[in-house]
Parts: sequence; structure tokens; C-alpha cells
Amino acid sequence: MRYTYLFFLLLAFSKSNAQDSAYYTFSPVSINTPRAEMTPFIYRNGILYARSSDIDNKEKQRFLDIYFAKGDTTIFTKTSPIKGKINEAYNEAAVTFVGRKKLFFTRNSVYKGKKKTTKAGVLKLDIFEAYLDDKGEWSKIKPFSLNNKEYSVGHPTWSTKEKRLYFASDMPGGYGGTDLYYTKWDGKDWIEPRNLGKLINSEKDEMFPVIGPDHSLYFASDRDGGAGGLDLYSLYRDTISMEWDASPKPLWGGFNSPDDDFGITFFPDMVSGYITSNRAGGTGSDDIYYFKLIVPPPKRIFNPFVNFELSVFDQATGQPIPFVKVHYVNQTLNQTFTFETDSNGQLTARLDTNNIYKIELEKADFFSKKVENIKVTSLSTRVGMTKMEVAKTYEVNNIYYDLNSAVIRPDAAENLGDLIQILLDNPVKIELGSHTDARGNAKSNLELSQARAKAAVEYIVSKGIDPDRLIAKGYGATMIINKCKAGVECTEEEHEKNRRTEFKILEVSK
Repeated sequence: MRYTYLFFLLLAFSKSNAQDSAYYTFSPVSINTPRAEMTPFIYRNGILYARSSDIDNKEKQRFLDIYFAKGDTTIFTKTSPIKGKINEAYNEAAVTFVGRKKLFFTRNSVYKGKKKTTKAGVLKLDIFEAYLDDKGEWSKIKPFSLNNKEYSVGHPTWSTKEKRLYFASDMPGGYGGTDLYYTKWDGKDWIEPRNLGKLINSEKDEMFPVIGPDHSLYFASDRDGGAGGLDLYSLYRDTISMEWDASPKPLWGGFNSPDDDFGITFFPDMVSGYITSNRAGGTGSDDIYYFKLIVPPPKRIFNPFVNFELSVFDQATGQPIPFVKVHYVNQTLNQTFTFETDSNGQLTARLDTNNIYKIELEKADFFSKKVENIKVTSLSTRVGMTKMEVAKTYEVNNIYYDLNSAVIRPDAAENLGDLIQILLDNPVKIELGSHTDARGNAKSNLELSQARAKAAVEYIVSKGIDPDRLIAKGYGATMIINKCKAGVECTEEEHEKNRRTEFKILEVSK
């Protein structure tokens, strides 16, 4: 089935010489039917995927719903619709997770049974979010704030490393039919979408983006020079400079056929996963295939060493930082080499492009910085460091709590992990300041905020941090950050922004 199945009421969202299917096996999975199965996402002990339904008597068409299939590799023993109220009329597909309890998914522009069409009467795509409740069902479903009924916003994928949400859209101002964009949560809202640029987007359609376990970007495109239909492409990203590689490369090894190939997902080891394809020999329409690397590709014979130039600068001022101690850790060979930047904040090291590196930067009065799993793909990069200042509050992902609760939520535990790493890497003493929303009386809010701060400190101490380096401080509702003061009517999401824990530096040890 053509990929336009998902876009049937809207504007639809290279053949490489290295192609050699001998490197990978591609096996259809047991849940494939003559209808469409597509956009798999590895989840728990199985996959989430989209499956077409029976023909809708009113619309006279088939629609996609999101299902969960329990199983492994190619054999799945149980399938059922995803729990909760995600599946409505029309289409749902293409999911991504933020933590364990927040889900983004794609749906036609239908919310609570009501359609939103363009001025021309076209039903586009929207992104929706949902939360996993205590019953194991997906609830609190709401539209994404960047949706617009005049164009499609869909196919979300979350980058844990960058805290960014990538997606596909045909919004005005792009380079082709559908382009790839990203947005980022600034603590209060999602920032204005940013196009990934003409080096990534073509005059045709780019869609179904996926951030892989290696932090690279994978997507489908029908751009010129492909094998046919939609092809899968990869774009490596330098984990130091966070700059993309020069241009996307088609996936080799049998991923791209003369038909449509899209919707890829990987296991953490990056040697196996699933794709969607309507290639010849399938069950019918779009099918899901399990792929696995069986023979590593031949190694290129060339001089692998390059002179790699590193520039270190102050994140706040942009000025170079001289005499920074830099440890290059060759993770492939378990070797460490130590250098120091010159008076201009620069140094040059000879690195092996076949190996994986970790860079550790140290400088008095600056936060230490670590960048892991670096594959050298360019000859230079710039890295910013942040100065440590006593009494200054530093931005981290906020640690939210449920109403009237001091229990550390799973998403809060993830963000506390980032703070724990800061404490492990830097000789600082900090205050954890906890805040409540303005509902309830002042005394209760103060007590609750102190309990929350104490819970956060206890969690950090349980991970091996010296308790003498932390102070818990409850502020109650004395520092509201939005309009939601006492007596002001606000949504639950607006109140939640005030139920937060932040940290500031009290002391820096020399």
C-alpha cells in the first residue's frame, strides 16, 4: 500500500552503490495481514504499531489505529488496541515516548469527536500527547500546542539527548511538500518550530523522522536519486558540536527497495529492529519487517587519523576559554590522552576516525563537561562551558510533582539524574528549592514544599552524594512563575508549572 494511505485526506505528508542485502536479513513478522501494518515502535516486550481497520460504513474507507503486539523478533502471540482513548475515528499512527509515561502520537485533526478542517475542507494531521495513568491506560489526551488546522504536523520523534521533538510538516515556508522540523520545551512552552534546512530537506517529501539510539536522524524521503518510492536515509550528528553531517545518506544493505520503505525503529544495540515496507513478496499493502545485521560490512582501507581541532568558549559571553584541561578517552581501546587548550582556547589532537571517543573538559570555576560516544566526522568543533557562580540559579529540567504529593515521579527521577551527574562532576554545594502552586493555604503549601525538597534531597543522597552538599528549602507558593496566583483560574497544566524544584549554587569548593 502506498504511504499516502495515512494522508488520504490531506497533502501527503538514491539508489546507493553500497546497497547489498547480504549484510542484513529482512523477515516479515507474524502480525502482517492483507491490510496495512506500519510505523512500528519497540515498546516493553513487543511493539506498538498502526493497523488498518475494517471499512468504515460512513466514510467507506479504512482507518489506522494504534495496536500493541506482544512478542519478539518475528513472532507475536497477542495483539490488542492500545489501552485508553487514543484511538478515535480516522487515523492514529507514528508514536514516540518522553520518559515512560508520556506519549506523543499522530492523528487526523479530530479531538473529542470533532473534526478541524482547512478553509478548503481538507482534514490534516495533528500531534497529540497522552499520559499513562495508574490503571495502565493512556489518558489526559490533548492536542499539541503547535498544531494548526491549515497544515499538517505529525510523525513525532523525541530526542532524549537534546530534549527536542522532531516532526514532519507541510507548513508554509518549507523547501518541499513536507519538511522535517524540530521544537524544544523552554520550561513554559514549545519554541517556534525550526526547519532542519535545505541540506536535509529536499524539493520532495521528507517524513517519518526517527532519532536512533546512536542519536542520528533517520527518515523517509521520495527525493530524486533514490531506489524508488519512499527510501530510508540517515543523517549523522556530531555529538560535540551538535551539527549535522554534510548531507543525508541512503541506508545500504537492502533497506531500500523499488517500493516504499519507511517507519524504522531500532533495538538499543543498533544491529536489529523493524521497518515498514510494501516491497514485493509481502502479505499485502504495507507490512512490518524485522531486520538484523548478519555480516559486518567490509572495512575501508585508508589512513584513519586526522588532526582534530577543538575550540572551547564561554557559553554566556562567547569568548574563548584558555588553558582548559581536556581528556580524550578512546572508548574503543580504553586509552586516555590529556591535553590543554592554548591562550586562544584551542587545541589540536590526532584522532582515529575508526574509534569512539569521550571528551572530558575541566577548568576552575566552570562546570565540568563530558561528551560521550563521539565519532569523528569533521576536522573541528566548538564546545561551550558554563561558569559556576555562587547564588545563581541554573536552568535544569524542572522536577514536577502531582497535586498535594511529595512523591518523586518517574519523569522527575530522570531529571534528578542530570543534577546528580553535575554533583558528581563538580565540587559544589547546592540548595534544592521546592515550590507549590497557589491553591490551598500558605502554611500547608510551605510544609508540602519542604517535604518535596526533602524527598528530592533524599533521592540524590541515595545515589551516593554526600548529604552535606545539599540543603532542602521549601518556598511554598511565594515564587509563582506565571499568572496562577491565589484566586486566579488556571488549567491543571498551568498550575503544574509552579509545582517545581530548582537548584542554585551555595558554595564552590576550591
